[in-house]
Amino acid sequence: KATSIIETGTFRGYSTSFIAENFPNTPIYTGEINGEFYRQSKEYLKKYKNITTYNGSSPDFLNYLIKNDLLGERPVFFLDAHWLDNWPLEEEMKIITDKKKYAIIIIDDFKVPEDDRFKFDAYGNKECSLELILPKMNKKNRYNLLLPNYGTEIFKRTDHPDLTGYPIIFQNSKKILESLKENEFVKKYFIDKSYLLNNICS
Repeated sequence: KATSIIETGTFRGYSTSFIAENFPNTPIYTGEINGEFYRQSKEYLKKYKNITTYNGSSPDFLNYLIKNDLLGERPVFFLDAHWLDNWPLEEEMKIITDKKKYAIIIIDDFKVPEDDRFKFDAYGNKECSLELILPKMNKKNRYNLLLPNYGTEIFKRTDHPDLTGYPIIFQNSKKILESLKENEFVKKYFIDKSYLLNNICS
């Protein structure tokens, strides 16, 4: 029951349209810094009435949404703006964890701790990982962590040759996590590894 869904890094809008089709009654905000990708995605997404597009950097985008109180109490963030030399992920995490009390944060192309089967983004000396974002996460909050835990058969499927990882971080939202863990799909494909965040929560 998210009050809003926020995506950083629209690209051409394919993931945005998937979200809109599955959550047609939830406000969706998506931001893209590249002007050409923004124009293409805006045209592609114009049929979805619950999507608002934004052209600019993701930190500016997030600050705008929060300043104007557009997100409601239970926002879900899908962070996917890290590419090439542009890595706003650290600043995105700082903004969200400093300025929102409750949040669920999903990060695409992420290094899944303790599971090297998943691919992840790495550019220069940076990896899309817990080690990158933990220093930016506000210690006033409590965090829980859900990670994908797919069976070996998923990785052997030819239609999924390069699965990338992602974490689901619950910020002051442990009750939501506990509720999700009762779901059979979540039981089968995810694992609670909140202990990996203990160093920030202690």
